[in-house]
Amino acid sequence: MHRSLLLSWLVGLSLLGVGCPSTDDDDSAVDDDDTADDDDATADDDDATADDDDSGDDDDSGDDDDSAVAPPRVLLFAADDDDSGLALETRLGEDGIPVTRHASYWDWDGASPSPADFDVVLIFEGDDYGDGFTSAGDAALVNWLTNGGTLIRTEWASYSIGDPAVDAQYAIDETIPVTYQGSYEYDTTWTVTDTTHPLTAGLPATWVATDDGCSVVTASSAALVVATSDLCGPAITLGEANALGGRVIHVNGDLGADNSATAGTELLQVMTNAVWFGAP
Repeated sequence: MHRSLLLSWLVGLSLLGVGCPSTDDDDSAVDDDDTADDDDATADDDDATADDDDSGDDDDSGDDDDSAVAPPRVLLFAADDDDSGLALETRLGEDGIPVTRHASYWDWDGASPSPADFDVVLIFEGDDYGDGFTSAGDAALVNWLTNGGTLIRTEWASYSIGDPAVDAQYAIDETIPVTYQGSYEYDTTWTVTDTTHPLTAGLPATWVATDDGCSVVTASSAALVVATSDLCGPAITLGEANALGGRVIHVNGDLGADNSATAGTELLQVMTNAVWFGAP
């Protein structure tokens, strides 16, 4: 085509607004694409951030501590005027353990309260030692223990059980994992022999049980002794009552009751450990 005609044709096209695409337009298109990519990336980042924030909800699961143990339900036999028994009730309550106290084990009918409503039964005979159980109470305790309960007895039990002149013999007494040897002592030195057992948690390696009485006892062959006394032998003894999980714990101390003294810090810790050991 002739150059003058070509020039006229191009001028005409420009007047009509039609022209060849410029490189600048191409760049802007690329820039637009890049902007879209950036927007997508930003959206992805926002989504990722949102996901990360949502993951924080998982922290709420930390509130559910599977390792936490529900406190055991405790039936405590202790007289209204027994300062040591009342101190024990207070100590357990401070540890978050719900306690139902019945003042007189010797006239308990075995039904009110029912041992089936409790994980642990703690019999603190104290100054009322030797009064014994009703036949219904004795039978109810044996049945409850046979079905997996945890029974805690103190020095008063081993003393009265070991001397027929003091106390008649009952079926529940046959489950105690120690045997009385005919004498008792005071102010003895206790030593933990198994530091890994739950019954000795939080206890010092050794201490003097001031104003506390203990009976000289020996442990049954199947029992586990986790602490001893220098003058009385087994101090904390665990016996398995039966194959169904029933357990009897003997704590060889009178908690100061015989000397009208307050139970020592260490013995209250022993009793608290024994109760927690019976948690379901």
